[in-house]
Amino acid sequence: MRAFDLYVALGDSMSTDDHPGPGLGAASLLYRNQDRLFPEFAGRDLLALNPSTRLLHLARDGFTAWDVLESLTGLKPCSGPVLVTLTIGGNDSIHYLNQRTPISIAMAEFTARLSRILGQVRRLYPNLTLRMGSIYDPTDGSGRVQSGHDHFAAGLHMLGGVNHLLDQAASMHGGRIVDVYGHFLGHGTRHADSTCPHYHPEDPSGWIMRDIEPNSRGASELRRLFWSSLD
Repeated sequence: MRAFDLYVALGDSMSTDDHPGPGLGAASLLYRNQDRLFPEFAGRDLLALNPSTRLLHLARDGFTAWDVLESLTGLKPCSGPVLVTLTIGGNDSIHYLNQRTPISIAMAEFTARLSRILGQVRRLYPNLTLRMGSIYDPTDGSGRVQSGHDHFAAGLHMLGGVNHLLDQAASMHGGRIVDVYGHFLGHGTRHADSTCPHYHPEDPSGWIMRDIEPNSRGASELRRLFWSSLD
């Protein structure tokens, strides 16, 4: 497995510590595992590969693609091996739905911003390893979140479109998408529902909190996907 001089975490609350807790977000765990809580990953983090790896954690709760683009301002180039992870698109989808933006316009705008982000990242880091996460469906296909609201049903089509664009963009820019969407199915609002087609009898645990945010287990599972993609 490759070691890195720099790890840059970009994106939204799928990557941050805001909801799982300090040091327990996906990016934080990928960088430095919490061995007491997750002994399975002891010795399996970026610092174990290279104790000198630096972390630049730019992901923020609520970030859209436009916010991520602005967060790149002022970054300095690095010629050494750099890992960039990106989780983006969920807040964009919510914004477009709230604004009732036609899906064709929404997808065109999101694609343009995503292209600018990835182009900038590639210029900054010529020795780049890029990993992007698809967006999970916290409703397990039901369209109903934990609080009971069912307005998310309208977002399922948008979610599919954004995930398709993320997959395309990762390939075009020499990166790889990690299948967060598929991995999380059955661990959302219907995780305890044995009639759900995505039910996991061997592990019917919930990985989502506050309707759309990853809990500590969810963050660890996001980390699992990113880590596995580097092997």
